[in-house]
Amino acid sequence: MEAFPFTLQLDGEGERELFFDLASEGETVKVGRNPKGDLTLDHLSVSWVHVELKLVRVSHKGNDSWQLCACDLSANGCGLKPPGGEGKVQWLKSKENTPVVAGTLLVLPQKVKAKGSRPE
Repeated sequence: MEAFPFTLQLDGEGERELFFDLASEGETVKVGRNPKGDLTLDHLSVSWVHVELKLVRVSHKGNDSWQLCACDLSANGCGLKPPGGEGKVQWLKSKENTPVVAGTLLVLPQKVKAKGSRPE
């Protein structure tokens, strides 16, 4: 299987673009607070491993192809916003693979924890 390239563009403190190649089934890009993950986000409401991005085999009429999917593993949720910024955020079901199309925004966390008496 050829490598499946994709880009994550971070919004917030200085925009960054990160490039990843997934080359085999079972390979993942882990996003969360874990410093050993592929993308570390230092935010109170982000889980240790908040979301995984992975390739999932899709069969249609005998033809196999690969689809980039997001799998929410968090306590505080994450969602996908369609390309172009139109439409509502589709909040992911926990531990389910959800297809991600090019240009989709990954939104996380869904719920924000308060820190002391003020929200983070």
